[in-house]
Amino acid sequence: MASLDMKPIPKTSVVDAAYDSLRSQILRGVMAPGTRLPPEQELGRLLGVSRSTVREALNRLASANLIRIQHGGSKIVLDYLEHAGLELVPVLIEGSAADVDSSLIRSVTELRNVISPDIARLAAQRASDDEIRSIRQCADAMLEPNQGLDQLTEGSLRFWKTIILASGNVAYRLAFNSMIKSFIEDTAAFRPVIEKELRAGSLYIGIAKAIESRNEKLATKKAAALVAIGSDAILNIIEQLENAVVKSD
Repeated sequence: MASLDMKPIPKTSVVDAAYDSLRSQILRGVMAPGTRLPPEQELGRLLGVSRSTVREALNRLASANLIRIQHGGSKIVLDYLEHAGLELVPVLIEGSAADVDSSLIRSVTELRNVISPDIARLAAQRASDDEIRSIRQCADAMLEPNQGLDQLTEGSLRFWKTIILASGNVAYRLAFNSMIKSFIEDTAAFRPVIEKELRAGSLYIGIAKAIESRNEKLATKKAAALVAIGSDAILNIIEQLENAVVKSD
């Protein structure tokens, strides 16, 4: 039997846990912007981990623009709304910041409504012949019968990822990756809410055909119609929850 060229798996779980714990404290406002973090030794004692683990977790927080490491080693909490990026959106929605309000979900939904149609428009303008064929294959797969939500979810991910690549817009690609993770990939709670969108196979086909015919206006219209199905359902639930809170007050 040939020897396997494998390396030991790094033991990162403790660092991940320390990072997640500190990040949660920041996102929930327990450690407010401007707060000076305790020394590494003290954080290690509070978290029950080594100082080296704390240092690595803090470096990750700095890379995520959640803290600033000053000359001399002081660590200052930053306002994530001012400094962080879209990569935090799935974390906020999924519950690391458990007290997040509905305005975040509404904001992401509105952004999704804006950029999804334009991604389809750019794909109609820029897609190669191979990309057009791949988009059509992904759309056809959405029409296969007897698919469960998990299968439809995977199919929708493939469809949009193919269109994003065809759009040739890196900024849209990064932004859409965060929204896809928020609504479909990581947060299973959203899947039943957007089920009608996932089952709207004819609209997936319509987008694919519009891109194939290089019809930018039609691609925009069909994509807007598709994402509106799920977005309207999400916004309706948000409205119901907000009304319930008002009544309870």
